[in-house]
Amino acid sequence: MYLELIEFEPRIPSMNVRVDIDIHQARSAVKHSSAFWFDCFAWDIFVKNLRSTQMLSASLVDLNNCFTLSLSLSDGQPYIRWQVTERDVALRGDFGRAVTTCHNGVVDPDDFENVRQTFFGYGRWW
Repeated sequence: MYLELIEFEPRIPSMNVRVDIDIHQARSAVKHSSAFWFDCFAWDIFVKNLRSTQMLSASLVDLNNCFTLSLSLSDGQPYIRWQVTERDVALRGDFGRAVTTCHNGVVDPDDFENVRQTFFGYGRWW
């Protein structure tokens, strides 16, 4: 997972972050790149939960409910769940078609730690 700040809005405060995901499994691969707006306080709570020595679960959802990332430990097994929903906006204001990409499952402990470290290493200026 790769994160890149695109824009910051100090009035809310929120940030627009490009999220790149690249997953390879035995018979398939999924790559996704999109930008999402996150509330900075929700981001802080997510990182705080990731840092907890008793971390059982941490979830981050963007402001439009189009991106969800959840990390959890269950019986010592690391789980990652992410979901991205991309929507076409119809001319009349209704939502048109939607494409949802999702991954949910047990992951290698090193991969789990790499995702955690991605958020720990992300700068905080608000």
